[in-house]
Amino acid sequence: MMDKALLGQLGALAIDVGAFLVHRRGSGESLNIRSKDDKTPVTDGDVEAERRITDALATLTPQIAVVGEEAVSDGGLSAVPSRFWLVDAVDGTRSYMKGGDEFTVNIGLIEDGIPTAGIVCAPSLDGGRCFMGAQGIGAFVCSTAQGTDAMQAIRVSSEEGAILVSRLHETDSTLKAFLAKHPCRKVGSSVKFCLVACGEASSYPRFSPTREWDTAAGDAVLRAAGGRTVGADGKPLAYGKAGLHNPSFLACHGEGALYHDLIALLVRS
Repeated sequence: MMDKALLGQLGALAIDVGAFLVHRRGSGESLNIRSKDDKTPVTDGDVEAERRITDALATLTPQIAVVGEEAVSDGGLSAVPSRFWLVDAVDGTRSYMKGGDEFTVNIGLIEDGIPTAGIVCAPSLDGGRCFMGAQGIGAFVCSTAQGTDAMQAIRVSSEEGAILVSRLHETDSTLKAFLAKHPCRKVGSSVKFCLVACGEASSYPRFSPTREWDTAAGDAVLRAAGGRTVGADGKPLAYGKAGLHNPSFLACHGEGALYHDLIALLVRS
């Protein structure tokens, strides 16, 4: 079903939604920030962005169900289908609502527990970048200014590089002690997966809780670029789990010495 043309259409959709979010934030109109039941923030931008993505996917792929973070938060998920789009219209809402640039638009395709395609658009980061990837097709990046007609192939690096950690959520003392001995970089949102995918970093360990919509699109891009996302058992992170909750995981470029050290940390966490 997925081909490079559809992947490009989905990338264009994410770029358009990213542009809407940037415009909405800069319009001077209130974002109407409030807290959801899980105490995480949501804005009118999150809700409208998810609606735009859901409507577009219903036109592009009417045969595939759509599961969105905000819809689930409103009680809109009774069962997890085997094939579905998993949407996080704004990952990094705190950055978005504070005027930061580390937020992303995320569209991931899950098929039988595997993220087979993903689009991650970071509309304000480094001038605007959109990452796309699909099983059997490859992974790509373009600037939001040039659009998906200018997609360039990306691939993980074979060299050990920086370890990426969440800007807000990593507090594990064991991980902090480990990172003190290695080059690391703090980055918000799902773009961490994509920085590993394009060779700008080598790994992203996550010890604190996430939901599947936080990871699906970026994980798909990383896998398409030759990387992997695994749990403490070394097996690929699975999707469509009850409640869409993730365990601790490691997103990485391959199995070097650093990989085994980080897996050992996951096991102990």
